[in-house]
Order: sequence, then structure tokens, then C-alpha cells
Amino acid sequence: MKHREVVEEGVYHIYGYCIDGQEFFKDPIVKEKINKTFQKAKKYHSFIIHNFVIMNDHYHYVIQTGKKESISVIMHWILTVLGIYINMYFKRHGPFCTSRFKSKLIKTLKHFFNVFKYINLNPVKAKLVEKAEDWEYGGLWHFKIKDTKLIGDNPAWVYCLYGKSWIS
Repeated sequence: MKHREVVEEGVYHIYGYCIDGQEFFKDPIVKEKINKTFQKAKKYHSFIIHNFVIMNDHYHYVIQTGKKESISVIMHWILTVLGIYINMYFKRHGPFCTSRFKSKLIKTLKHFFNVFKYINLNPVKAKLVEKAEDWEYGGLWHFKIKDTKLIGDNPAWVYCLYGKSWIS
């Protein structure tokens, strides 16, 4: 079994897929619950969300853990809360994702930018929107509308990647 690489104040690409190709996240109510759960987790754990996207059958997050925080502990809390909610919402039981979650430690700025762009392009490649910043369940949309509850203020690197002109 491959062990998760863990670093204090590490930056991770976190992702997970719904079990058996189910689209548990298709309903906007569920997507909002996912966002609210991540927001609530920030009250109990120290971490920053740099970017994210919630698709119908999977999710991606770029998360930086705080001092003395474990990505495993953070995600265990989040996925436990979401598991209870999703099972109640869909009147089912059991796991809703194929595994706990996947994580890859981001070690370089180039890797960070590549993951950031990859995450943003998910809804575009799925033909859900023409422009990544129009996907309401992604980080760029939150940057665009200046919604700082989940991901914080617009960081300089968003402008480096996309230019300032796309944000009104």
C-alpha cells in the first residue's frame, strides 16, 4: 500500500470520485453543501483552499495545511460530514466515494500552476461552460465574484495565470 506523503504546511492536490460512476454531486444543493462543509471545517482546522472544482461525479481541491495540521485529519472530518449528509439526502448507506481521497503533494510552483489550470479546465472539457470562470462550483468563479468565504482574496498568482482583464 502506498503511503500518503505528508508535510507540515504542505500544499496538496486533493481529489476523489463518486463510487460506481454515480453523480452524487450533480444536484446544486449537494454542491453547496460541499462548499459549506469545507467552510465549516476551517473553524476546526487550519488550512487554506487555493482552488477547487466540484463536478457531478468528482472533486478537486488545492489545499495548504496549517502548522501541525494533517491533510488526513482535515479530509477525514470533511468526508465524514459529507458522507452522513449524502447518505441521508439520497436515502442510502455506505461510502459515496471510491476511496478515502487521493492526494498529491505539490512541490514546485510549476506543478502548482499546472494543477491550478487543470482544475479550472474540468467544467470546460466537460462542456458545462465555455469559460472556466463561469462555473459556479469552481475557484475562478469565486475569485471573479469576490466571494472570499471559501477561498479568500484574489491572490496575485491568479492574475499571473489569467491576466487582470477577465475580472471586472
